[in-house]
Amino acid sequence: MTRVLLTLALAACLWPAVTISSAPAAAQAGGCYSDQQIRGAVQQGQAVPLSNLIGQIQARFGGQVVSSRLCNMGGRLAYFVTLLVGGQVREIRVDAVSGAIQ
Repeated sequence: MTRVLLTLALAACLWPAVTISSAPAAAQAGGCYSDQQIRGAVQQGQAVPLSNLIGQIQARFGGQVVSSRLCNMGGRLAYFVTLLVGGQVREIRVDAVSGAIQ
């Protein structure tokens, strides 16, 4: 009985890892990318490096970049950049291919 309980407990602990491992495929179809997927997209030329766009974003809006993420929006990649501008939080959407601020 103890062995069965230990096996079930181990399976319960491993279940989130199994679920999380399927996330990269989901990000390709839609959703946001992991750091590894972002590097791959930039290396394959599917997205401009965010570091190339930060100056343009800050010149237009000012403030400081707090966070960013790369997401697939209906087959089109976009960066969502969160800025802190004058004490206000602002989210900017930037086309990851053209660099156009939307």
